[in-house]
Amino acid sequence: MQGEPTSPRIWKASCNGKSAKIEWISSFNGGDSQTFFALGLIGQHEVTRSEAIKDRGENKIHHTELQNLQPSTKYVFYVVAKNRHGNSSSNQMECTTLAGIIGKYY
Repeated sequence: MQGEPTSPRIWKASCNGKSAKIEWISSFNGGDSQTFFALGLIGQHEVTRSEAIKDRGENKIHHTELQNLQPSTKYVFYVVAKNRHGNSSSNQMECTTLAGIIGKYY
């Protein structure tokens, strides 16, 4: 029987000044091919989303990097697994981007 995929598990989110690397472990695909995308939120508002990422197989580590983030900002990240039967969301992971460089060095 086919159904929506089992929720992926984020195990690492690392932020720098303007980007974040998200790493997760895939779960059962629901018996159908699945893709993933990562979401970055500030509060309850989605502010960034990755391109679709192909599944490399069950219990494999996947990763993506979300770009153009604001410095010194706390983000909440999720990974969504999607197939033709539906989708499921991972646990959330938070990190705060590093402060930007202000001013000039002489």
